[in-house]
Amino acid sequence: MAMLRNLTIVVEHTGKRIPVNEIDGDVTATDLLNALAGKINLPEGTRGVITRKRTHKQILPTQSLQSAGVESEDTLIADFERTAG
Repeated sequence: MAMLRNLTIVVEHTGKRIPVNEIDGDVTATDLLNALAGKINLPEGTRGVITRKRTHKQILPTQSLQSAGVESEDTLIADFERTAG
């Protein structure tokens, strides 16, 4: 279990930057998106994708941050599905 430190998550459609001081590297992209959705007041179950800014590669939903190559000090981009309301 490796801990990742000082990540920044940028929410694509708002530009909001969310600092993450420490997170377990075994967290999956889906788990991270679900936690973020609650933090920025999106409905539960809102779908989205996480992309690593440095490589511009999308992290698969079931892939852990560590297995996707995310390192401490990285910036991740969270892009949530937009729906008309």
